[in-house]
Amino acid sequence: MLAMTASPFLALPGAVEGSGDAAGVPAHYGNPCESSGACSAGPSSTSPTAEFSR
Repeated sequence: MLAMTASPFLALPGAVEGSGDAAGVPAHYGNPCESSGACSAGPSSTSPTAEFSR
């Protein structure tokens, strides 16, 4: 059986380990809302559901 090792990227500041099939690799680095602004920006005009939320 092949032994799995954790990604060295998990050592980077803010790295959050994934779970399940993504265990051992970073799911994201820090707060995804804070770093992208996507959570506070509201629905995107390019969102597939944007036209239905008007």
